This record gives sequence, C-alpha cells and structure tokens, in this order.
Amino acid sequence: MIRLMQKSLEDTILEIVKEKTKNEGGIVQSVLWGLLEIDNREGTKTVLKLVRMGLIKREPVVHKGRRTYKLIYVTRKINSVKVMINLNPVMDVPCFTCKTLERCSAGGYFNPFRCIKLSTYLCR
Repeated sequence: MIRLMQKSLEDTILEIVKEKTKNEGGIVQSVLWGLLEIDNREGTKTVLKLVRMGLIKREPVVHKGRRTYKLIYVTRKINSVKVMINLNPVMDVPCFTCKTLERCSAGGYFNPFRCIKLSTYLCR
C-alpha cells in the first residue's frame, strides 16, 4: 500500500513539474510542497529519486530570501552514439575481392571449402 502511495506521489510531482516547466520555467520546491500539502522530508525524498532517474533537475535559487531549489522537467533527448569500426582486418579476407563470390556456395563449382585463396588466408 505504501509503495502505491509513493508511486502516486512521484507521478503527481512529475506531472506538476512538467506543467510548471512548460508554463513558468519550473517550480520552487517549497511552493510544490504547499500545493501537495506534504512535508519537506517526504517531498525531497521523492524529488531526489526523480532526479536520480533523470526526469527532473534541481537548480539552486533564492525564493523569498531563502535558499531553495527550482524543479525543472527534463525533456528526454536521444543521445547519439558514435561507433568506430575498423574494417582493416576484415578487408584482408580474400572473399571481398573475389570475382566469383556471387557464384560461390557450399556444394557448388566455386566452393569456400575448396578455395585455395581462403584456405591460405585462414592458415597463415
């Protein structure tokens, strides 16, 4: 039962922060606690979990003369992945430059099991 209430609180906080970020650029933590009528300890625990999940971020601000945090929804970005592939070792395989590759098959006239170039490459 407690787990369901916690999940519900996470969803509620995320929904409010998302809406306030879209309209006002975020929401101050203390204002959020007032809206949800929860104490600082419970709210901070839930917010930190959402921060660890990468769903929101906290920025330090001064609000009504007190240091606090502004909560901002983080839009998900697809991170680009750069993959470097070195084909140099593969380019030495004789099949890549073979003129009969399209006709080569197991059991055919041009057969990889009887290919002298491929056998020489594999045995070196």
